[in-house]
Amino acid sequence: MIQLVTWPVRTDTSRLGDVLGWVALKRFPDAADIRQIWIRWISDGVFDGMHSSPKDLSRYLDSADKEGVAGLESINEALRCHVRRYLRSGDKRKVVMAMDYVQAAADVGVSVLTTLLREVEGVSGTAEWNAWRANDPDTSEWMQWYVFEVAKEALGDRDWLRALKNTEKMVEFEKVRRQILQKE
Repeated sequence: MIQLVTWPVRTDTSRLGDVLGWVALKRFPDAADIRQIWIRWISDGVFDGMHSSPKDLSRYLDSADKEGVAGLESINEALRCHVRRYLRSGDKRKVVMAMDYVQAAADVGVSVLTTLLREVEGVSGTAEWNAWRANDPDTSEWMQWYVFEVAKEALGDRDWLRALKNTEKMVEFEKVRRQILQKE
């Protein structure tokens, strides 16, 4: 079974590759080759939405947690690194995708949510965001509030529409605040 899952190299989760990978992970949790497939899939962005989504990955991770699958630390670490890389990319699309992973983890209730929220916390104060702020202040400010509001909802009611509305309100508030300060 391990050979069936690992060869030929599955570059994505199409044609039920993720289902096969999940069954193999459950059946052979100590197989490094199987964990490496999951790590590569996460790192390569396979769960970013083409064949599989962040919610699919969260469901697999939650099932693995509940079933006590050993060796998930490296897979969770791969997800943390993927979200971190996207959050610090200075690319609006990638930051939104990082927050999609946070939303999916919150919706499913997977334990890796805490780790992902630690990456989110304070990300707008990093050197990467400071560079983004210098190059594109409007987008970085909007994303700063979006990240904050989604993280807040991930810990609360998970009302993603409210997070979006609050983002818009805060961006507008900051715009008015800056205008008032410029007049003074």
